[in-house]
Amino acid sequence: MKCGVSVVAMNSTDWDRVNAGDWSRPPAIPDHEILDESLALGDLVEPLGFDSLWSSEHFATPYGMIPNSLQFLAYWAGRTEKIDLGSIVTVLPWWHPVKVAHEIAMLDILLRGRNFTLGVGRGLSAKEFGPLGVSQGEARQRFQEIIDIIKLGFSKERFSYDGEIFKIPEMSIRPQPRHRDLTDRAVGAFMTGGSLEAVAKSGLGHIVVTASSFEQVGQNTAQFNKFRAEAGYSPDNQPIIYLFCYCSEDRADLEKAKKFIDSPDGNYHYGFNDPATFAGIKGYEAYEKMMAARVDPTAQKQAAAYQWLMGTPDELIAKVTDIQNKTSAKEIVLAFNYGGMSRAQAEKSMRLFAREVLPAVQAIPATLHEHNIAVA
Repeated sequence: MKCGVSVVAMNSTDWDRVNAGDWSRPPAIPDHEILDESLALGDLVEPLGFDSLWSSEHFATPYGMIPNSLQFLAYWAGRTEKIDLGSIVTVLPWWHPVKVAHEIAMLDILLRGRNFTLGVGRGLSAKEFGPLGVSQGEARQRFQEIIDIIKLGFSKERFSYDGEIFKIPEMSIRPQPRHRDLTDRAVGAFMTGGSLEAVAKSGLGHIVVTASSFEQVGQNTAQFNKFRAEAGYSPDNQPIIYLFCYCSEDRADLEKAKKFIDSPDGNYHYGFNDPATFAGIKGYEAYEKMMAARVDPTAQKQAAAYQWLMGTPDELIAKVTDIQNKTSAKEIVLAFNYGGMSRAQAEKSMRLFAREVLPAVQAIPATLHEHNIAVA
């Protein structure tokens, strides 16, 4: 199976200042220094033998700080020669469909034949929707219309679109992408059953970005493929799984590193620390219900643990093998710097993983198991 790296940028030390609304002083660490360290780690991805490099899309808070995943990936298209690229995810409701279709096409051309996996999502944080003036309650409709428009633009030289939100006069996407099947290979992220069904029936594959047991991920894969089959698509999709990773041969070091699992970055950015965050937002009713369970500290910690791949090299090989057996994953994507981790720590973990774990992971057959194809 394939193994990629997500280059992330978290200014985790700045949350106390931001949460207090203390704008009288600058961040202790400037944002550009955080990005510089992330770029340095990104430069290791290809030389260390990983298969791909990925980027998420976030802005307005210390979380993520890569406001345009396609722009960021264009930088890596010019800086690398062999590896593939992917987005985790491009948040479609924040974009105008004509603009994002052109940027996707341009990135595909810049890769000169290498593979680009377009990962898409509908967004979750009110801190990002609000400044854009985009109604979060329209996110689901915007997501679906933009997917439809991108598909039209890449499959036809001339197209038009008359939706509830977007009205596109007859036009062409120029330049056209090098690969006309980009949307056939695109993947969508989801957290709820309703989003799972919507992504599957849109003909997208799926990328797992949320905390869940891998038994549940396997069940979701089967359900996802059932919905794909009902919509006329092949029922044999295999997920890509995104995880935070820490690799060490030192047991004491691993114990100390568990503090990163409890990092509050995601809670603060998405508002998971406030049970009222999603109250009354159309299309996010399932999140409102989920919050009741997430506010319990024990349940929250258990859920967060599923997002981490942490252990010695031998333990990580065993864990990835187990994940593939349960989920039929075709690729895992790992973030090595997160939650205030120093660049030195992240680089040491990443290099050890590349040396002792990566060859074994790449040797694991990316098998599609029968229990992940469909449900009765």
